[in-house]
Amino acid sequence: CNPFYCFICNRTIIDDESQYNHFESHLFYKPFKCLDCNETYYNKSQLETHLAFTNHFNYQKYTEIKLRKFINSLGALSHQMNITNEKNIVSVVLVTKQDNESVGRCLGGNVIKQEVETNINKNTIERPSMIPVNYGKVDRSKNLDYVIKMRNDGYLDIRKLNSQKFIRKNYIERWCKICNKIVSGTKEQIIHVFEKHLNLINHRFLKCYICSSKGINNKKFIDFSSVMEHYKGTKSHRDLVFQNNLMDGYKGNEQFVSLDGDNDILYRYEIEFEKCFVEKLNCIRLVLPNNKLESQSMITSFFQKKLDKSSTRSRKRPRIEVEVDNDWRNICISGINLEFPISFDPYPSQSLIMEANISSFNKSNNVLIESPTGSGKTMALLSSAIGWLRNYKRNISASHENCLKHGNNKCNEEESIKKTEEKDIKIENNKCNINECFDNNDNISILCDKDNENKSNECTCINEIKIYYATRTHKQIAQVIKELKRLPYCYNNSNNTATINHTILSSKEHTCINSVVKKSSNITEKCKEIDFENSTKCKYKMRLIKTFDKSMRKMMGTQISPAWDIEELVEYGERYRVCPHFAASTFLRMDANIIFCPFNYIIDPIIRDTANIELKDSIIILDEAHNIESFCRSSSSFDFTEKEIIHSLNDIYLRRNLLDKFLKENTNLKLEKEVDDTEDAYLSEYKVTFLNENLQHLNYLLQFLKSFLNWFNNFAVEVKNVPSKNNIQSRVFRTSEIMRSLVTSKLIEYKNNPLELQRLKNAWIGAMKVGGEDENEFDISDTKLNKKFKKIQINSLTIVCIEKFIYFIQFLMKSPNAYRLFYSIEESNVSLDIFNFKNTEISKFSDSSIIYKSNNELLNIENEKTNYDNFIGGEKYVPIKENCIVKMELWCLDPSLCFVDAFNDAHSVVLASGTLSPINTFVSELGMKFESIVQGDQIVPKEQIFASVISVGPKDNDIICTRNELSSCEGRNGVNMLLEIASLIVDICENVSKGILVFFPSYSMLQQVMTKLYQSGLIKKLKRIKEVLQEPRKTSELDSIMESYKKAIKCPNLISQYCTGAVMFAVFRGKFSEGIDFTDDLARCVISIGIPFPNIGDPQVKEKKDFNDKFHGQKNLLPGEEWYKIEAYRALNQALGRCIRHRNDWGLIVMVDKRLYNIIETNSPDKNKISKWVVENIRLFNKYEKFKNQMKQFVSEREKLSVPLENIII
Repeated sequence: CNPFYCFICNRTIIDDESQYNHFESHLFYKPFKCLDCNETYYNKSQLETHLAFTNHFNYQKYTEIKLRKFINSLGALSHQMNITNEKNIVSVVLVTKQDNESVGRCLGGNVIKQEVETNINKNTIERPSMIPVNYGKVDRSKNLDYVIKMRNDGYLDIRKLNSQKFIRKNYIERWCKICNKIVSGTKEQIIHVFEKHLNLINHRFLKCYICSSKGINNKKFIDFSSVMEHYKGTKSHRDLVFQNNLMDGYKGNEQFVSLDGDNDILYRYEIEFEKCFVEKLNCIRLVLPNNKLESQSMITSFFQKKLDKSSTRSRKRPRIEVEVDNDWRNICISGINLEFPISFDPYPSQSLIMEANISSFNKSNNVLIESPTGSGKTMALLSSAIGWLRNYKRNISASHENCLKHGNNKCNEEESIKKTEEKDIKIENNKCNINECFDNNDNISILCDKDNENKSNECTCINEIKIYYATRTHKQIAQVIKELKRLPYCYNNSNNTATINHTILSSKEHTCINSVVKKSSNITEKCKEIDFENSTKCKYKMRLIKTFDKSMRKMMGTQISPAWDIEELVEYGERYRVCPHFAASTFLRMDANIIFCPFNYIIDPIIRDTANIELKDSIIILDEAHNIESFCRSSSSFDFTEKEIIHSLNDIYLRRNLLDKFLKENTNLKLEKEVDDTEDAYLSEYKVTFLNENLQHLNYLLQFLKSFLNWFNNFAVEVKNVPSKNNIQSRVFRTSEIMRSLVTSKLIEYKNNPLELQRLKNAWIGAMKVGGEDENEFDISDTKLNKKFKKIQINSLTIVCIEKFIYFIQFLMKSPNAYRLFYSIEESNVSLDIFNFKNTEISKFSDSSIIYKSNNELLNIENEKTNYDNFIGGEKYVPIKENCIVKMELWCLDPSLCFVDAFNDAHSVVLASGTLSPINTFVSELGMKFESIVQGDQIVPKEQIFASVISVGPKDNDIICTRNELSSCEGRNGVNMLLEIASLIVDICENVSKGILVFFPSYSMLQQVMTKLYQSGLIKKLKRIKEVLQEPRKTSELDSIMESYKKAIKCPNLISQYCTGAVMFAVFRGKFSEGIDFTDDLARCVISIGIPFPNIGDPQVKEKKDFNDKFHGQKNLLPGEEWYKIEAYRALNQALGRCIRHRNDWGLIVMVDKRLYNIIETNSPDKNKISKWVVENIRLFNKYEKFKNQMKQFVSEREKLSVPLENIII
């Protein structure tokens, strides 16, 4: 017998039997762990002693672990028991629905859930091994094939119900110290694994390759941690310069390893280090020469090989890959060559869109495009815009060569194109933007010089043009990028040398990779917090700033894709340890020709300025722009709370006092060491002047905020006298009242005198610089003095509060009649302390907790001096009303203010959507002329569309979904209309399989119908055939509800044997009415209940109607009633568009309301407010039986046809 060395206990085993027994003890060794404190013990008696003295034991944790073991154990038995998908299993343990599904996946069978009670007295439990479990009786009426029970002794009892015989399997789990894994299965299976270990040399030991390379101390180790302990305890290893670099990020001489250098190979050392440093016996040993430079080269080469192998690793989560054609179809429109995938023949609607876009871009015109979903709208928009821009870039090159001023450079075309891609953008590394505290801000200032400023009259160069492609949500941006991947413009295989670069602007919630920040409930605030003062900087952001160069985009093209999306960018950031957010929003924006972003980045004036977005001479494409009017009104509306204003006032007051004290204590401002250099003396004098100026700015802002608070409080006097309704006192103030209040509060000067408004802007900008992080301007070497100086910086809450007022005044100057002031005093359900910064978020731009904490410290100091509580701005402040939220909302009723402000200087604006109808409202409401209007036809064949309007329910009683009709329990003629609606929904669900969406005008009507379903007993009938789900009010619950909806449609048998899919009850204008792609089976039918008119009881809706009625002649607006109707039909069209998403899709649209029936039947003008493609396929029904027969016939015919899905163009 050959002796065998046990590397676990460092012993030599001689005979075979001893070898087997010895290794078996290692294999089957399982440490005992306390479930409460996670302490590990070598044997059971030690654990029991610990439990007796500490009284530790958590039964819930223990049962969860037992359940996990039970589920895992089933996998090993599935092939032995020959359990297939035709078998039914019941897991007779306390499990949730998800656990039953896990059991089903393990066994491959259908799990029938059975709730079983257990009789467990927690007080009698002494230790885990003594837990009594009563599994209860099995319900045999469920047509089961197997019943499986897990016993406490580790056995599984399996009863095959067609016999009375038990099958007992000994299934166990043991920890293997050779694999460092759990080995699961029967004893025979584990022994088989053990025998494999005896024959595998790779499982025997690890070695330190430093020692191996030198042939010294060739010790063997069990695992990686043991090797690391060896490394740390070996002085000769720690003294190696290159090793210190790898382990600790040592920044030494540049000839050695520099982790922050330009060599991208070492960026990922942290990811690959574990694989490189510890190698198994058969690894490539790295023998380093004495020459340090050669050693560095060898290390670099070693990492390169490792990274090359790992670069093709699989993604963390699956993604649908888009195949890119190698050949392209050239389409010439107005002399411009556009490229299209050769596998797609452009639809007629796509050709219309591309022709309208090219013509509009040539003439610098605007265009409206309505094209149904699935007609290729997105691809046509991208191809025409990028193709035109690529041709325009060649014109820029030619104009530069022929320019009287710049033509002498004689640049060739390639160099000229390259020059046009380079921006005059100054990037100040490690500099903080003065607007750093906003939600959508980047802490790196981009100062974009306008190309057309200070141009010589002799210059004939044409201006550069960018494309901004905006859509409503980040999910919709992902769909757009998916279409971009199909086009050749971002790839090097394009026939044109002018490659188009892109970037994506998105929130930090979608791009942050910092594990510390991601754990926070408010990622944006946490990101700012870790960059604040003495806190640790974000290592991903700092590495990006120090190491970025122009090769990053090229590298991304090779590592992920030239047409990358947000998810791929995040993957790149994780691989190279750089911040994806700042890479996309700052560095990759420098040479981007097309920029993708959500609407608010370019429409909201505050966010647009914060992100330094310049839209002049740009092409703006607003996709899914059906709600652009309400979005513009919201973006130019502003709100203030009492808490926000008093804390902004107090912030300025405290910072002013600190700066004043700072200047008095440092009269000579000797911030640096004494020097004789006149330049340094000049700088000190400059700093004194600068700080004195900013003290004046703070004094000015303090007086302004006192006036502003006085203006805010003046409205409370009248509102307090208004009767309370639902614990809210409120009132709307019109234009004349707003103006009078501005005069009384001495704020009218900011509207009437542009110079005074400019003075406020200058003070606001100047105050933001105080205590900032501009190290070039203030290089303070004294650490204590620097900390004190930092406290002078005003917080983000104050900055945004003042900025909102500035924008309000600017818009008010343009259109005084466009604003209404809504003032409300709402009783709080919880105890509310407006003097506590940390109490609640007081605005959407609320500041982080660390900045609030800083303010509290300053406030406490001031309170100690005055011995007063509630001390605001040097005076005691009395709240307007105790324990109430006092809010002032400035409603903008004219969307053209915001729209024109954003896009007036744009080259062209394109509004596109599948549901723009009725289109005429965009021309009147947005205040801009749209020279071209395109309405594409539906490409889906008519035989695949069942669009209907039904005026009656199953009992042929009229259905009129108005509040008056539904408020009466019996309705007209003694008919319960809610019961008719409920019965109609159930009947359609019985005849249409898969997914069904039901839209209601409001949550209250949805709840009324749900209540009627339960009261009438129809809910049992509905749940028997469908999984019934409701749209959640909380966004956080949306994903889980959607996942349940998809699962029920894909695997209805998991719900019940009679289930055919799912039905989703939702509301118009809600989360499911837009932004989610309900393709194919996800929406075989859409049912719309009623007409979704805006709530006439909403004061903002009433004011908008009155505003349009008053100014429709003067401003060419729609009359108020017409606007009111259009808002309703646009919401209806958007919900109907959830069905039929591509040319091979099919579905039913059922509109339920007698008013719609009459509109279509009488050919009313309101008929044109419904989407064109729906009206063209409409069917009218006033008899339910006829509707039901045609519906069943349509569904039957479509289900018989099995059409394979082709490439779908969105």
